[in-house]
Amino acid sequence: MTHSNTIKMMALALMCCISLNICAQANGEENVGTKGEEYRPTTNWPYLNPTFEQGVIHLSSGIHSNAVMNIHLHDGILQCIGAGGRISRVAFTDIASIEMGGKRYVNIDGKYLECLATNSDSTAMLLLDTEPKFEELLRSNSSYYMNMGTVTSAKIQQLNLKGRNNELHDEMRAVWYDGKPIPLRYKYYICDKGIMTHATRKNLLNNCKTDSDKKALKAYIKKNKIKTDDSDDMIKVFGMMYGQ
Repeated sequence: MTHSNTIKMMALALMCCISLNICAQANGEENVGTKGEEYRPTTNWPYLNPTFEQGVIHLSSGIHSNAVMNIHLHDGILQCIGAGGRISRVAFTDIASIEMGGKRYVNIDGKYLECLATNSDSTAMLLLDTEPKFEELLRSNSSYYMNMGTVTSAKIQQLNLKGRNNELHDEMRAVWYDGKPIPLRYKYYICDKGIMTHATRKNLLNNCKTDSDKKALKAYIKKNKIKTDDSDDMIKVFGMMYGQ
């Protein structure tokens, strides 16, 4: 089989495996949560976004496909509504990125991080990783979890997170409010030529290529009172570092 035929077969498989939810596309989904309140994920609805919505999957080959999708907070995996209204994971290794809700998410080893900015030749990106604070939930959820320790998959099983076992979308939405709220943390990363760096103040300064670059960045952070946990500030720092 030629390389071009292989790509066509993969695209066909992608189209066949991901069934579009026509009703959701035509009518849109209701917001999950009380109207007017800020969305918060729960253990019964452990998703980055309040609804599954129409988006685009981009393969590294350049082929793209439409799907109704969301990102499950456990491991940041991509899920779509498939046949029979069941939610299933999309685990194609050659997915480069997805577009959803006006945002772009990049596939980093199977985890999807929001891309906030890129440099002019797209060799560097500022990425946002929205992480669930499972350790906080575990600590308050069960006397079994006596210390912080390492949050393993076995411990996370105690939380009975929905959306992990090919569950029905409508059934999950019907009970979303009964789940425990999932607290979140936000981490920023700079991916430069494939190398990921956690964008803390210390790491940003240490990764400067020259002393003059380090001095300039340090002065910029101080002058602009940059907070490394703020999206707008991090976009400014990225622009300063990469001449945007």
